[in-house]
Amino acid sequence: MLRTAAIAPATITAFVALSVACNSILGACTRELGFAVEPAAGSIRIGESLTLKPRAWSCGGQEQVPIDILWTTSDTAVIRVEPTGRVIGVRVGDAIVKGMDRGPYGVGPFHVPVHVEP
Repeated sequence: MLRTAAIAPATITAFVALSVACNSILGACTRELGFAVEPAAGSIRIGESLTLKPRAWSCGGQEQVPIDILWTTSDTAVIRVEPTGRVIGVRVGDAIVKGMDRGPYGVGPFHVPVHVEP
């Protein structure tokens, strides 16, 4: 589910959550229940940055931090994305940041649209 609103530079504007099936055997959960990234969309100026923050929940509802997210961008001429999830505006335009958990959860991919203003 993606909800968007009017966005201002470097402002968190939405929240996205992906549900993942929970495999229960005799009541024991073996996989996470959900995964999210904040913000779900962003707008920054050239030279500014925002940091994407991944979150995961276990079947028991406890929050866990995915430790191995692979971040990529659809257009390196518009934004640069660092391994930490920090997104930096390079040129005016629009690009998509793609994230994939390479750790034990294996959820994703998820997509975060980013607009860069002058």
